[in-house]
Amino acid sequence: MFHAAARAVAASDNPYDVERLRSHEVDAPDATVHPFPYTPAITAVLRPFSLLSLESAQRIWLLLSIVGVAVLVMLSMKVANVTSPWWAVGITLLMPVQFTLVSGQLEAFLAPAILYAWMLSRNDKNFVAGVIIGAAIVLKHAFAPFLLLFVIERRWGVLAGIAAGAAGMVVLSLPFTGIEVWQQWFAFTRGFGSSGASTGLDVSVPFNLSLVGVLSSLGVDPGIAIRVIAPTVFLAVVVILFLRFRPFAVSPLRPFATSLSMFGAIALLAPFCMPYFWPHHELYATAALIGLCATALEQNKSRGFKVILALVVVVQSAPGMLPHRIIQKLGVALQPEMLRIPASMLIVACIGFLLWSAFDQQRTHRT
Repeated sequence: MFHAAARAVAASDNPYDVERLRSHEVDAPDATVHPFPYTPAITAVLRPFSLLSLESAQRIWLLLSIVGVAVLVMLSMKVANVTSPWWAVGITLLMPVQFTLVSGQLEAFLAPAILYAWMLSRNDKNFVAGVIIGAAIVLKHAFAPFLLLFVIERRWGVLAGIAAGAAGMVVLSLPFTGIEVWQQWFAFTRGFGSSGASTGLDVSVPFNLSLVGVLSSLGVDPGIAIRVIAPTVFLAVVVILFLRFRPFAVSPLRPFATSLSMFGAIALLAPFCMPYFWPHHELYATAALIGLCATALEQNKSRGFKVILALVVVVQSAPGMLPHRIIQKLGVALQPEMLRIPASMLIVACIGFLLWSAFDQQRTHRT
């Protein structure tokens, strides 16, 4: 998909027409080409890959992805304040690393970038942090709701940096993409106003664990879920958190720091309330989840192992993950539809636990 899109834009073709997109994989005509939902900016970044064959591009992308995941693991261990190499092994096994690498997702690069930006904001390097996040949001706009974390924290410098980073990324991409392909992207995104089916990315597919995907499987009109219910739920939670954390702010205008758990909660909640939530989106919360495990183990080993086991169940219960594939290979007809709602409810429970932990840590820190 990324390779074909980069080639399409390089040839001044429309990457949002899946038939046109498929025509640009001439060296791999049997390759599966999915619709390209991302902004044209990513095709500018990936322009060098358009000069390579699909096989060569995939090999280089995999190597770079492994480096990106390694950076994520190191940053997560630093933030969670753990040093044992066993934690690196645990992160690789617990989180959907293999899923991300095999499917060639951007999270291998964006997750460490977002985490690093958050670390910068903890050191009051707010504008620089915002620039990184803004650029990342343009590359993968599904993560845009994450910026509301900094509304909760009153970090206006981060928000200013996000605006600058997003604008800068768009401007820098224009010499490589032109304006017309951005118009084609806006036309493509209008297809998500109903069910996403017109874009070739129907929200009702059983592997979609988002709130919209769950509601559509229960018979709710996908258009209402996308335009009304999911945004309302997300904004309601953010408003509640903004008011709930008000006592911890010195003043309405001065920024303050929430915990790593809050970062993890918003990192999961943001994509969960978008039209699509796939297992690789959980990588954004890696540091927070490892931090929870480390804290629980430090306080009580028995409780710590229970927390770790619970997180393994949350992450690995999704359809398409290793346990599901093993069960299918054993001949058990376990359909993805059977796993979607339980897996989504576990994600909701995980978000709730992270929010509870965030408030508890904030209250303890203050007292």
